Amino acid sequence: MSFNIASAIDSVLVVDDKNEEVENLIEELSSKSIQTKYINPTEIESVEVKCGNTLIILDFELIEGAKHKDNIATIRNVLSKVTSNLKVYGIAFWSKHSEDHFDEDAGKKLFDEIKIRIDSDIADKSLANPPLYYVSIVDKLKYIDGTYEWSEFFDHFKNSLKTSKSAMYYFRWSYLMKDAVYDTFGKINRILADYRYSDRDSILAFLLYHLSKVHIGYEEDNTTKLANHSFRAMAGMLEDVIKEKTDSIQDCQVLQDYSDSFTVKTILDADVAVSVNVKGEILNNTSLLKTIGQLNAIYAFDFNAEYARDLFMPGNVYKVPEGFSSCLESEFDGQIKVLLEITPPCDFAQGRCTQPKFLEGVFCDIAIAKNKKGAKYYNFLHPIFYNGQAYYFILDFNTMYMGSIADSRTNFIGRANDGLFADILQKYSSHISRLGVSFINNIKY
Repeated sequence: MSFNIASAIDSVLVVDDKNEEVENLIEELSSKSIQTKYINPTEIESVEVKCGNTLIILDFELIEGAKHKDNIATIRNVLSKVTSNLKVYGIAFWSKHSEDHFDEDAGKKLFDEIKIRIDSDIADKSLANPPLYYVSIVDKLKYIDGTYEWSEFFDHFKNSLKTSKSAMYYFRWSYLMKDAVYDTFGKINRILADYRYSDRDSILAFLLYHLSKVHIGYEEDNTTKLANHSFRAMAGMLEDVIKEKTDSIQDCQVLQDYSDSFTVKTILDADVAVSVNVKGEILNNTSLLKTIGQLNAIYAFDFNAEYARDLFMPGNVYKVPEGFSSCLESEFDGQIKVLLEITPPCDFAQGRCTQPKFLEGVFCDIAIAKNKKGAKYYNFLHPIFYNGQAYYFILDFNTMYMGSIADSRTNFIGRANDGLFADILQKYSSHISRLGVSFINNIKY
């Protein structure tokens, strides 16, 4: 799949003290159907920037001829004002001068100094939303004097992105998502095309109603909830299209020169040694376990699944009720004990389950979890960051619980995401087909 950088950008902010120097750039961006906004730094207090996939094109010299410290202060002020509503953005710096022009104070280059100062703003929370990437395009004058055509801007910008793997991966991801959205809805549109235009809204509503009823997994007649759930069903279709397209992505080098051993610094200037053993296990490092645990918490669980809080449904995770009679071994005392609902989804969808079924599990300290192996345990031995700490997740396959949790709304933690839940069900089915269930308990507390 070819990669069009312009198609991956939703909007651009051009920050410059001289409008006449960027008029042609703005015209070029608009010709690519990119929403573009010009900002003069002297008017920054009255500017409002809404959320979007934003590239900020920023002149190194917002105050021409000023010293580093004055330009840096202006740039920091601009960023604090324009990025408060931005979730993902990057900065492309450029100027009419070469990088050497900004080399002062015993070799401290302006570009490097800006990055250091922005890091300090991120650390002290004065910059709420950090940039994903910075790139330097220092040949603004060559566009102005005609050496470069403005139509070449995106070629040069894309080339500058090679200095940032984060930027290149993000733009490929963004382009892939957009392309997949068009393809997914294009398939729906081809179905609608069998009907007259005046009737297509009715047919679309019929399709989405049917899709939601099939996907939701429980009886629901509230059309607002069904409409909201249709987006989850569409997301499943989108995922399939994305999988079709991933093998055709060209020249993605984000893992080029990857190493399992290196040292980085946190935003607070602390060293973090990254080290992974031959089994792929992360060697004990609090900062690193938190970092990968945050990713796994998104990948494997949904701790914000408010739609499921008022329902007993497969995949829900609850803290065990106070006074619950646990069957877990004593080593797990003091850990976060939970119940995972494993009612078969088909029974749940067809209303054939009179009582929810649960497995007992635990979010436990990593040192304890590593020693818990064997057929009776399901081990998700990857750090999961929850409640301020990194844990492993373990389930006991030997005991199944039946019944209801009295205060389920309060005890609700979240949901196991589809991939994790499917893996648990597959391994649990295999376990009980060979060994059976040792105990079936009513929930007692």
